[in-house]
Amino acid sequence: STISSLESKIDAIITAVGLNSDGTFIVPTTAQTSGYTSTSTSVMDAIIIMDNQIEENETVTAYSLTDLNDRIELLESENNNEI
Repeated sequence: STISSLESKIDAIITAVGLNSDGTFIVPTTAQTSGYTSTSTSVMDAIIIMDNQIEENETVTAYSLTDLNDRIELLESENNNEI
């Protein structure tokens, strides 16, 4: 029947999204994740937490690369002065 088909689809969505059968959010454990989303309270909250962590990682990486390039330039400059 149509209702049974819809219920099956709803159940599949609930499982795919990571909800309990009553529709409440299943909080990921640190064993399931890197720990970033272990404090999340909803799927959207988990997405926001991951997005924020990605942005922070990008920023740290950019600063690290800039610092590394600056150090390389300094070493190259020092070596050229000695030659």
